[in-house]
Amino acid sequence: MARSTLKQNELFLLAQPLEAFSQIVLPTGEDVLRRLFCHGSNSKDNRKAVIDEVVRVWERAHIFVVSLRSIMKKLETLVGKYEVRKKAKKRQSEGDKVSDALLQGHLASLFDIAAPATSSSMIHLKQKDKDFLDDQRGQRKMVMSTVDKAWQKSLGNMRGWLLREGGRRRS
Repeated sequence: MARSTLKQNELFLLAQPLEAFSQIVLPTGEDVLRRLFCHGSNSKDNRKAVIDEVVRVWERAHIFVVSLRSIMKKLETLVGKYEVRKKAKKRQSEGDKVSDALLQGHLASLFDIAAPATSSSMIHLKQKDKDFLDDQRGQRKMVMSTVDKAWQKSLGNMRGWLLREGGRRRS
């Protein structure tokens, strides 16, 4: 039986699968795909698990995110672009090289799920958190430090309030 000389866990246009997201920077498109493929299959449950991990990193940065439905759509779009290029990886025309370069640029950029700047949640964001988000969208030199205990407490209080309010509105 013939055996492939390629590494089984090597991914097209990506490094090795990612065991866990970095907790000091926001994830890029490549990080998200590498983490998704670390789970093995590209199923809906695995996508939800990866999205939950991504949202936790963004919450740690104190940056509000768009709805989970929008994040899922963004992830599906990214996976779709990757799969299209993966199918045509053996073709090396000029157009394919340009497509690879565009995909590489897309993967290297921030997997941006921040709430729009006009939303009320972003208006109340601290300046240092806004600066961090701007840096992550560009040069990516800044990193997060320890967890802000006061923020975590207020976030927990806000979640509890939202759950209570949601229950009242349905009644």
